[in-house]
Amino acid sequence: MYARLNGYPGGAQEFREEYDGICKQNKFNSSLGLDSKNFENLISANKDGDYYSDDEELKVLLQQLQSPAKLSRTQEPRTRAEFVAAIFEAVDRNRDGFLDQSEMFTYAQASGFPEPEEDFIEEWTSLCKEMSLDPKKGVDMRAFQQITADSDSPYVLQDSGMATMLNDVRG
Repeated sequence: MYARLNGYPGGAQEFREEYDGICKQNKFNSSLGLDSKNFENLISANKDGDYYSDDEELKVLLQQLQSPAKLSRTQEPRTRAEFVAAIFEAVDRNRDGFLDQSEMFTYAQASGFPEPEEDFIEEWTSLCKEMSLDPKKGVDMRAFQQITADSDSPYVLQDSGMATMLNDVRG
């Protein structure tokens, strides 16, 4: 579940192989699974690791686990992480945990992209390449957090504009 919410791009069989490799590398018994201490070490010890999450990312993941739709539909977000998660959820129309080209175009338009969707294809391809994302899979929550936090990105989300953006993408 953690890997999927963090945007693991493969299927169950591919992750099983990944998981076995993680366990072997960290000397965990893959048939027993990770206990809480080993899991905490895996997600917090190596900031450059594939499964590292900082406190803000963990808050967003916890919200998704508790009820992905609850926050954005019943109460207004208060923190940046809550706003980003609510915006991501509002744009993720098919609820698969990834923003495809069309869904990302919705966010791009709300961010000021002036052209029609056909003209967004090149932008989409460039974004996926720059972020090392599979364009067929799309933008996961982690990548969306990076995109919206990058001050050099045309899709940066300014704190002062979060509520407006959420209202815009909710329609």
